[in-house]
Amino acid sequence: MDVVIEVRDARIPLATTHPKMDSWLGNRRRIIVMNREDMVSADDRNAWATYFSSQGIKVIYSNGQLGMGTMKLGRMAKSAASTVNTRRREKGLLPRPVRAGIVGYPNVGKSSLINRLLKRRMCPAAPRPGVTRELK
Repeated sequence: MDVVIEVRDARIPLATTHPKMDSWLGNRRRIIVMNREDMVSADDRNAWATYFSSQGIKVIYSNGQLGMGTMKLGRMAKSAASTVNTRRREKGLLPRPVRAGIVGYPNVGKSSLINRLLKRRMCPAAPRPGVTRELK
């Protein structure tokens, strides 16, 4: 994976991550996506953005159902993984698409975000846990 996209619920961002996530990811580049931004006030959004930026973590607010924030996420993922293609060019290889892994708790909007990023229905999405087991 070139970049790991961790999807969290914007209403409870610290409760929708695992305490060992940092050790599992190691030194991989990580982008945190706060999904369901429409359910959070602007003051709370700004407070969380300040909190995460003080820790040096890149955060994007999105709405998986409406597709808000997905263009910015795509650009950020490409820029985070640009070092891979520069190394490939130095070796004389052609650039390749970004390989991203999407992780997160159940029902935080991973499937909706995947469908929006790929601009087609790659995985089913429903308001109950355990619907998406694999990509089509």
